[in-house]
Amino acid sequence: MNKMNLKSKLKDMFNLKVRMLLTHGVLFFCIILFFSCSVLDEFVLIPTEATVCATILFLAIEYIFDNYVINKKLNINNDEFLKYKCCNVLNDCDCNMARLIGNVFDMTTEIVVCKDVKMRYTMCSNVFLKFIGLPSKSVIGKTPNELFDKKDAVMISGYDSLAMTQRTPITYNMKFSREGREQIYERISSPIISNGTVVGVLTLTRNVTDSANLRKSLEFSNSRLCLLLNHLPIMAFILDTQGNFVFGNENAKNFFLKGIDATVEGLNIKYDVNDLKKLIVTTHNDVLWRNESSHFEKICVAANGDKYTYDVSVVLLRDENEVPEYVISFVKNIESEKRINDQRETYIATLSHDLKTPTLAQIRSLELLLSGQFGDFNEAQSEMLALTLDSCKYMYEMLYTLLASYKFENGEVVLNYTNFDLMPVVHSSLEALSKKIHEKSLKIDITPSVADLKISGDKTELSRVVSIFIKNGITYAPVGSKVEISMRKKHHSFEFKVKNSSKYIHPERMELLFSKYSTSEQKFDKVGVEIGMYLTKKIIEAHGGRVIAESSIMNSNTFGFNIPIENFSQNYSVKVPVTI
Repeated sequence: MNKMNLKSKLKDMFNLKVRMLLTHGVLFFCIILFFSCSVLDEFVLIPTEATVCATILFLAIEYIFDNYVINKKLNINNDEFLKYKCCNVLNDCDCNMARLIGNVFDMTTEIVVCKDVKMRYTMCSNVFLKFIGLPSKSVIGKTPNELFDKKDAVMISGYDSLAMTQRTPITYNMKFSREGREQIYERISSPIISNGTVVGVLTLTRNVTDSANLRKSLEFSNSRLCLLLNHLPIMAFILDTQGNFVFGNENAKNFFLKGIDATVEGLNIKYDVNDLKKLIVTTHNDVLWRNESSHFEKICVAANGDKYTYDVSVVLLRDENEVPEYVISFVKNIESEKRINDQRETYIATLSHDLKTPTLAQIRSLELLLSGQFGDFNEAQSEMLALTLDSCKYMYEMLYTLLASYKFENGEVVLNYTNFDLMPVVHSSLEALSKKIHEKSLKIDITPSVADLKISGDKTELSRVVSIFIKNGITYAPVGSKVEISMRKKHHSFEFKVKNSSKYIHPERMELLFSKYSTSEQKFDKVGVEIGMYLTKKIIEAHGGRVIAESSIMNSNTFGFNIPIENFSQNYSVKVPVTI
C-alpha cells in the first residue's frame, strides 16, 4: 500500500466520519424528542428504560459504521496492523514511525517486505519490486501464492507462519532462478509484535550465492586437505600460543590424546600422555621464544624405555602485526631411516676395510710379480697377470668411487683448495691410458688456449674428474678416431672439455648419464663409469661449477666442466655440505 492510496482512503474515512457525526447528532436529537414529554416550557426527564434503549441503538449504529462502512469502503477488515499503518501515515500524526519505515524501505538495498497475519503484503522495498518485476500497486494486499510459484509460496508462508507462531526470528535459505542461473538467497523472518499481539511478519532477504559458493568451495578444499593430511605418514597439527590443540590429522590426534604413534612400518609406539604433553609444551614454548620457524630432530622416550627420533618442522603463523598467532608443526618418526643410515654406514665400512684394503694388497702383489723381482714369467703368464692387475685396479677404482660418492652426499668431504697446474694432470691421465690409446690407434689433440693453466681447487678431486672424463672419451671413441682435449680460461672461470666422435646421445639419455646407480641401456652399461659420472657432477658442484654434456647429431660428444677461478695467497679447506 503506497502513501497516495493511504491518503485517499484516509480522506474518504474523514468524510464518512463527518457524515456519521452529523447522523449521530440528528439521531440523538430525534430520540430526545421522541421520548420527552415537553410541553412549552415544561420539561420531563426521560425514563431509565428509554435511556438504555437510546444508548444501545447508538452503539449499534456505531458498530455498523465501523464494521461495514469503514471496512468495506477502506478494505481494512478489522486488521489492527493495517489500521496502525493507515493512522501513522497522516502528516499531522504525532507518531512518525511509519514515515521513517517508509524511508528505510525506499533507501535499503536489501529485499525487505512486511506482511500481515493473513500473509498479505503491506509494505515492500523497491528492491523487492525489482526482484519480482511488478509495480507496488500489484503487490500490496497480495499473498505469496499470487506472486510466486506454488512450491516457493508454500515455503515462504510456512516459515513466516512458523516465525509468528513461535514469536521468534527464523533464518533459512531459498533458491530462485534469476537471469538463467540458480541463485541462493538467505531469508530472515521476524514476527512484528504490538501490545503483546503478533500483527505481522518482517522478512529480510539477501543474495548469498557468491558467499555460499565460496563457502562450498572452501569446505570442499578443506575436506580434500583433511583427506590428504590423514593419509600422510606424518603428524600435522596446529597449536595456539597457549599450547592448546587447535587442529590436526588423525595421526596427530592419536599422538596427543592417546599417546600412540602408529608408524608406517606398522608399529604402535606407546608414550605416557602426561610426559608427552610436557615435552610438546616445552618444545612449543622454545619455538615461540626464538620467534622463528625452525627444523630440528627430537628424541622421545617411549613407555617401555625405547628411544625414537622424530624429524620436526615448525612454522609460525602470524597475524597482520607479525605477532605469532599459531604454531604449525609437521612431525615424522625417522627412527627406521636412522637405522637404515646405520646399516649403510656399516656397509661403507665393510667396503673400506674388507674390500678396499685386500684389493690394494692384490694390486701391489701383482705389480711386484710383474716387476721380475721373483723371477721371469713367459709371455702367456705375464699377459694373465697383467689382465688380473687391470681387473684389480678397476675394482679398486670402483670402490673408491662408491666411497667418494657416499662421502660427498653425507657432507664427509673437505675440499683442500690449492693453486695447481692442470696440464701435468692431463698428461698423467693420458699416460695411464696409453695402452688403450695404442690399441685403438687414437690421435690425442691437446689445445690449451693459454700457457698458464693454473686453477684453484682440490687437486685430488679435480684430478679424478679429469681422469674420468679423459677415460670416458677414450673408451667410447671409435677406432682410429681423434680425441680432442681443450682447456681455456673464459672470463672468471676455467673450462675443460673432452670431445670424441661417438654416437649421438638423446637429451633424455644425457640426463641419465649423471644419475646415481642407473643400470639402463641408456648408460654405458658399466657400473664404474656410471657412478664415476655421478661423482664428477658432485665434485664440480662442490667447487661451485657445472658439468658440460653436449651431443651433436653429427656423431660427436663433448664432456667436461666449468669452475670459477679463484686467486688466493694461501691454501684453505672447505667442508662440502650434505646433498641428500
